[in-house]
Amino acid sequence: MKGKKSLIIVGPALSLSGYGDQTRFAITSLLEGAQYDLYLYNTNWGNSNWISRSHPMRQVIDELIEKTTKLKDNFEADISLQVTYPSEFKMYSAVNIGYTAGIETTKVDYNWLISSNMMDQILVPSNHSRNVFLETKYEKDSSPEDQKSRKKAILTINKEPEVVPFPVQYDFSRVRETKVTEQLSKLKTKYNFLTVAQVSPRKNIFNLIKYFLREFDQNGDVSLTLKLHGKNVSTIDRFETEEKVYSFIREIAPAKKCAINLLHGELTEPEMASLYSNNKITHYITASHGEGFGLPVFSAAAAGLVVVTPFWSGPVDYLNENSIVPVEFSLENVRQSALSPGVINPDSKWAHITEDNFRKALRFSIKNYFSLSKRAKRESEKIRKKYSLLKQTTKFNQTINKIIKQKEKNIR
Repeated sequence: MKGKKSLIIVGPALSLSGYGDQTRFAITSLLEGAQYDLYLYNTNWGNSNWISRSHPMRQVIDELIEKTTKLKDNFEADISLQVTYPSEFKMYSAVNIGYTAGIETTKVDYNWLISSNMMDQILVPSNHSRNVFLETKYEKDSSPEDQKSRKKAILTINKEPEVVPFPVQYDFSRVRETKVTEQLSKLKTKYNFLTVAQVSPRKNIFNLIKYFLREFDQNGDVSLTLKLHGKNVSTIDRFETEEKVYSFIREIAPAKKCAINLLHGELTEPEMASLYSNNKITHYITASHGEGFGLPVFSAAAAGLVVVTPFWSGPVDYLNENSIVPVEFSLENVRQSALSPGVINPDSKWAHITEDNFRKALRFSIKNYFSLSKRAKRESEKIRKKYSLLKQTTKFNQTINKIIKQKEKNIR
């Protein structure tokens, strides 16, 4: 009897990051499918911390890593699934699949196309990411034939990426009380806004805080809870993040009446679920310039919060524009300070919002809260059903199987 094909996952499975979540979703799906002999080469992701020993997936990840370390040096898996930026894709196996969050702007890097074209297929979590890959074009060095005919050689993606969305991460039907519940129970304000983000130029956190304070600084019936981190969730990072945020708040609104609360550090899945679904939290807000998918926005919408966001990029797939408060925006070139060579380049654009438009959306979200909340709750039920773990793991496995069958067909 023929054994299972071997599949090695290359990605930051232990990382507390978006790409860590993505890698763990891939592992969960493939384990559920039980069709491949799985191995795992764990990579680091920037300065991010690792998930704790108590994380529900830690044991299975450690076991896969240990299993992989026992392989012979010349081992080559039948299939590789690489969870990373496309510029890091490599030819590990007979079948190579790239799995990237994609891009938060309007254009992918030249080298992303080069590396993606080496893969048998690439997976992305949103239609935005797929479309940006398909629409990106670069002039490249012409072949002798093109030079004779004076044709311009154009580099494009040579395959249509497959879209595999994330599942809803948290079981909001079984939320239990946690330390977060206890912290939030102290809120005495009527309207309580939440945002979850890494402090980075793309997330636009300091503008979000500034616009919020300029709108609500003298409103004692409003609060903002910030679940933030900088490079990681270490104690040093907490001190640095607190200093940056609180000094900024004192500068903008030294006599504020609204409440600002800062959460930092690793929260367990039950704690994150209790944060998004807490009956004290009424709104989720973001001023992000763009998202490959946008897991925090996704979780907030699945929890039934009133969402205030630019209606652009990844979240367009799962948000209903009529059930949120869309912030008007314009697509503009990424500012010099936010560029990241090889990822976010000077000719890229993303969403820019103005203070007036953001504040206008905040006012609207409070004035129309009760009708918006009803719509958000109805929409959350649809999201949970459409993006259930079972449906998305099934879709993931079907997609992987289709890619492998196509490769085998092409070889024959």
